Amino acid sequence: MTTGEFFDWQTGGGGGDLGRLARAWKDAGVRWCVIGDLAVNHWAKEPLITKDADLTVAFSDLAIALEAARAAGFAITAHKFSANLKGQGELALQVTTDPRYAGMAERSSEAEVLGRTLPVASLDDVFQGKLWAWTDPERRPLKRRKDELDLLRLAEAWPELAAELPESLRDQY
Repeated sequence: MTTGEFFDWQTGGGGGDLGRLARAWKDAGVRWCVIGDLAVNHWAKEPLITKDADLTVAFSDLAIALEAARAAGFAITAHKFSANLKGQGELALQVTTDPRYAGMAERSSEAEVLGRTLPVASLDDVFQGKLWAWTDPERRPLKRRKDELDLLRLAEAWPELAAELPESLRDQY
Protein backbone atom coordinates (compact mmCIF):
# COMPACT_ATOMS: atom_id res chain seq x y z
CA MET A 1 0.00 0.00 0.00
CA THR A 2 1.42 3.39 -0.97
CA THR A 3 1.43 6.41 1.33
CA GLY A 4 -1.30 8.00 -0.80
CA GLU A 5 -3.44 4.84 -0.66
CA PHE A 6 -2.98 4.68 3.11
CA PHE A 7 -4.02 8.33 3.50
CA ASP A 8 -7.07 7.73 1.30
CA TRP A 9 -7.98 4.63 3.33
CA GLN A 10 -7.45 6.42 6.65
CA THR A 11 -9.68 9.31 5.57
CA GLY A 12 -12.42 7.20 4.01
CA GLY A 13 -11.74 8.50 0.53
CA GLY A 14 -10.66 11.94 1.67
CA GLY A 15 -7.44 11.78 -0.29
CA GLY A 16 -9.55 11.52 -3.43
CA ASP A 17 -11.52 14.57 -2.30
CA LEU A 18 -8.30 16.52 -1.84
CA GLY A 19 -7.11 15.45 -5.28
CA ARG A 20 -10.43 16.44 -6.86
CA LEU A 21 -10.32 19.83 -5.16
CA ALA A 22 -6.70 20.37 -6.26
CA ARG A 23 -7.64 19.63 -9.89
CA ALA A 24 -10.67 21.94 -9.73
CA TRP A 25 -8.59 24.77 -8.31
CA LYS A 26 -5.79 24.22 -10.82
CA ASP A 27 -8.29 24.33 -13.69
CA ALA A 28 -9.79 27.56 -12.26
CA GLY A 29 -6.36 29.17 -11.79
CA VAL A 30 -6.73 29.40 -8.01
CA ARG A 31 -3.54 30.05 -6.04
CA TRP A 32 -3.71 27.99 -2.86
CA CYS A 33 -1.69 25.85 -0.47
CA VAL A 34 -1.94 23.43 2.41
CA ILE A 35 -1.27 24.79 5.87
CA GLY A 36 -1.74 23.19 9.27
CA ASP A 37 -1.17 19.47 9.85
CA LEU A 38 -0.53 18.47 6.24
CA ALA A 39 2.08 21.21 5.87
CA VAL A 40 3.65 20.25 9.20
CA ASN A 41 3.82 16.67 7.92
CA HIS A 42 5.82 17.85 4.93
CA TRP A 43 8.23 20.05 6.87
CA ALA A 44 8.62 17.78 9.93
CA LYS A 45 9.51 14.88 7.62
CA GLU A 46 7.84 12.31 9.89
CA PRO A 47 4.14 12.39 8.99
CA LEU A 48 1.30 11.82 11.37
CA ILE A 49 -2.08 10.87 9.96
CA THR A 50 -4.72 13.55 10.07
CA LYS A 51 -8.36 13.59 9.07
CA ASP A 52 -8.39 17.26 8.22
CA ALA A 53 -6.81 19.44 5.59
CA ASP A 54 -6.32 23.09 6.40
CA LEU A 55 -5.96 25.19 3.28
CA THR A 56 -5.64 28.81 2.31
CA VAL A 57 -6.17 30.49 -1.03
CA ALA A 58 -4.93 33.81 -2.35
CA PHE A 59 -7.59 36.09 -0.93
CA SER A 60 -8.26 37.63 -4.34
CA ASP A 61 -9.08 34.08 -5.58
CA LEU A 62 -11.47 33.17 -2.73
CA ALA A 63 -14.75 33.62 -4.63
CA ILE A 64 -13.37 31.67 -7.62
CA ALA A 65 -12.07 28.94 -5.29
CA LEU A 66 -15.41 28.46 -3.56
CA GLU A 67 -17.31 28.43 -6.86
CA ALA A 68 -14.87 25.88 -8.32
CA ALA A 69 -15.24 23.73 -5.19
CA ARG A 70 -19.04 23.90 -5.44
CA ALA A 71 -18.89 22.98 -9.15
CA ALA A 72 -16.65 19.99 -8.25
CA GLY A 73 -19.37 18.68 -5.92
CA PHE A 74 -18.31 20.03 -2.53
CA ALA A 75 -20.87 21.33 -0.06
CA ILE A 76 -19.71 24.58 1.53
CA THR A 77 -20.46 25.91 5.00
CA ALA A 78 -19.19 29.42 5.72
CA HIS A 79 -17.96 30.50 9.15
CA LYS A 80 -16.42 33.71 10.51
CA PHE A 81 -12.83 32.95 9.44
CA SER A 82 -13.24 29.81 7.36
CA ALA A 83 -15.23 27.85 4.83
CA ASN A 84 -15.67 24.13 5.39
CA LEU A 85 -15.86 21.94 2.30
CA LYS A 86 -17.54 18.53 2.48
CA GLY A 87 -16.74 15.99 -0.19
CA GLN A 88 -17.51 12.30 -0.40
CA GLY A 89 -14.89 11.10 2.09
CA GLU A 90 -14.20 11.70 5.76
CA LEU A 91 -11.47 14.30 5.26
CA ALA A 92 -12.51 17.66 6.73
CA LEU A 93 -11.39 20.37 4.30
CA GLN A 94 -11.19 23.81 5.86
CA VAL A 95 -10.28 26.94 3.92
CA THR A 96 -9.14 29.72 6.23
CA THR A 97 -10.27 33.25 5.49
CA ASP A 98 -8.37 34.68 8.46
CA PRO A 99 -6.57 37.77 7.14
CA ARG A 100 -3.35 36.75 8.91
CA TYR A 101 -2.94 34.03 6.28
CA ALA A 102 -3.06 36.45 3.34
CA GLY A 103 -0.04 35.93 1.13
CA MET A 104 0.76 32.35 2.17
CA ALA A 105 -0.50 30.85 -1.08
CA GLU A 106 1.75 33.17 -3.06
CA ARG A 107 4.80 32.08 -1.02
CA SER A 108 4.07 28.34 -1.28
CA SER A 109 5.84 25.72 -3.36
CA GLU A 110 4.88 22.26 -4.55
CA ALA A 111 5.94 19.25 -2.49
CA GLU A 112 5.02 15.64 -1.79
CA VAL A 113 2.51 15.32 1.04
CA LEU A 114 1.26 11.83 1.93
CA GLY A 115 1.61 10.62 -1.63
CA ARG A 116 0.26 13.72 -3.38
CA THR A 117 2.02 16.66 -4.99
CA LEU A 118 0.43 19.76 -3.49
CA PRO A 119 1.32 23.41 -2.96
CA VAL A 120 2.62 23.70 0.61
CA ALA A 121 3.02 26.85 2.69
CA SER A 122 6.60 27.89 3.37
CA LEU A 123 8.32 26.62 6.51
CA ASP A 124 8.20 30.09 8.08
CA ASP A 125 4.49 30.45 7.30
CA VAL A 126 3.65 27.00 8.70
CA PHE A 127 5.60 27.73 11.87
CA GLN A 128 3.87 31.13 12.25
CA GLY A 129 0.45 29.56 11.70
CA LYS A 130 1.12 27.00 14.42
CA LEU A 131 2.25 29.78 16.78
CA TRP A 132 -1.01 31.65 16.13
CA ALA A 133 -3.03 28.49 16.78
CA TRP A 134 -1.07 27.60 19.92
CA THR A 135 -1.57 31.07 21.42
CA ASP A 136 -5.29 31.29 20.57
CA PRO A 137 -7.09 31.39 23.95
CA GLU A 138 -10.36 30.23 22.36
CA ARG A 139 -8.83 27.03 21.02
CA ARG A 140 -9.70 23.81 22.84
CA PRO A 141 -6.92 22.65 25.21
CA LEU A 142 -6.35 19.39 23.33
CA LYS A 143 -5.96 21.27 20.01
CA ARG A 144 -3.47 23.63 21.65
CA ARG A 145 -1.45 20.62 22.86
CA LYS A 146 -1.41 19.28 19.29
CA ASP A 147 -0.19 22.69 18.08
CA GLU A 148 2.52 22.55 20.74
CA LEU A 149 3.61 19.13 19.50
CA ASP A 150 3.67 20.42 15.92
CA LEU A 151 5.87 23.36 16.91
CA LEU A 152 8.29 20.98 18.63
CA ARG A 153 8.26 18.62 15.63
CA LEU A 154 9.15 21.52 13.33
CA ALA A 155 11.95 22.70 15.64
CA GLU A 156 13.33 19.17 15.84
CA ALA A 157 13.43 18.89 12.05
CA TRP A 158 14.68 22.46 11.57
CA PRO A 159 16.89 23.32 14.59
CA GLU A 160 17.17 26.97 13.52
CA LEU A 161 13.49 27.32 14.52
CA ALA A 162 14.23 26.43 18.15
CA ALA A 163 15.25 30.03 18.85
CA GLU A 164 11.82 31.13 17.58
CA LEU A 165 9.92 28.92 20.01
CA PRO A 166 8.25 30.67 22.95
CA GLU A 167 10.39 30.30 26.05
CA SER A 168 7.99 27.85 27.70
CA LEU A 169 8.39 25.51 24.73
CA ARG A 170 12.13 25.97 24.37
CA ASP A 171 12.49 24.29 27.76
CA GLN A 172 10.81 21.17 26.30
CA TYR A 173 12.90 21.11 23.16
